[in-house]
Order: sequence, then structure tokens, then C-alpha cells
Amino acid sequence: MLQNPGDPQFESGQGDSGNRKIFICSFSLSKMNWKKISVFIVTLILVILLSNLLFKFILPIKPVRTISQNMEPTYSKNDVLFYIIEENYDINEIVILKHNGLTTVTRIISINSDGTYEATADNNLGRQLSMEKRIPKSEIQGKILFSINPYIFYISLLVCQIIISFLLSKLIYLRLVKKQT
Repeated sequence: MLQNPGDPQFESGQGDSGNRKIFICSFSLSKMNWKKISVFIVTLILVILLSNLLFKFILPIKPVRTISQNMEPTYSKNDVLFYIIEENYDINEIVILKHNGLTTVTRIISINSDGTYEATADNNLGRQLSMEKRIPKSEIQGKILFSINPYIFYISLLVCQIIISFLLSKLIYLRLVKKQT
């Protein structure tokens, strides 16, 4: 038997002939506290912006997403790679290069006598790009530390941002209510 909130038996908690009671609760948007929702939305936007700024300017570890298959099987297309800027790079390290506006992930295969690096991608099948033969240190953005599946990364990042936003918005809302009383 279904019971509605307006039903007197619903309010008294009595059902007929001892059957299990199933309660249907109505949800009204007019009763929602729009102040709480607006504080949460503003806080969520700020947390997302701050996390992007943290990764871009403050944290030493930076994420980057691969857009090609040139490093397979080591890294797949769309993997999120985390890199760090180093002073020196060694043979067999995987690095991010930025040459004439083109960013690519590649593996250092030797260090030239003039201090430049020679590199190639894992999936180039023996072909080496001309830009990979003499790479100055200034074109290396950093070395790869680890990678993560993009779905795991973006979902966990979003969940963390939502949790932080919820907690901060709750704190802000409690402060607002406290000031009003």
C-alpha cells in the first residue's frame, strides 16, 4: 500500500492490517534554501579555478594529457601524465618537449657532446624527427614522473572539488547565519 504525506494514517504512522508501509516523500523546489545553493555554486566555481591555478603556477608537479599514440605501449593516448621540472635529464628518461609551439612526449636516448639531448618516441618505429636530434635544455618542459587513467583522474578531481566546495559552502553558510543572529 502506498501512502501520501497528506494522508492522516501517514502522519500517525498507522497502516492497515499490519502491511509494510512505503512512504512517498514529496520534494518541493519552493522549499529549498536558495542561499545555500548559491553559496555552494559560487564556492564550487572558486575551488575549480583555484585548483587549476594550483596546478599551473604553484605546485611543482604539473599534469598534461597525451594526444597521440607516439609513446605506446608506455603511455596511451589521452593518459594524464604528471611532470616536474629538473635541472638535468638522464638517458632513458621520458620528457616533455616544446619546440616551435609543438608539445610532444619523448624518451631521451643520448646526450650530445654540446650538451643537447637526442630523443625519440617509443612508437616511432625507428623514425626520428629532426627536432629530436639536437634538443636544447630550454625546450624540455620537464620529466614524466607517473601517469594515470584520464577517467580516474578527472572523476577523482571532480569529486574532491565537490567535497571541498560542499564543506567550504557549509562553513560559509554557517558564518552567514551566525552573523545574522
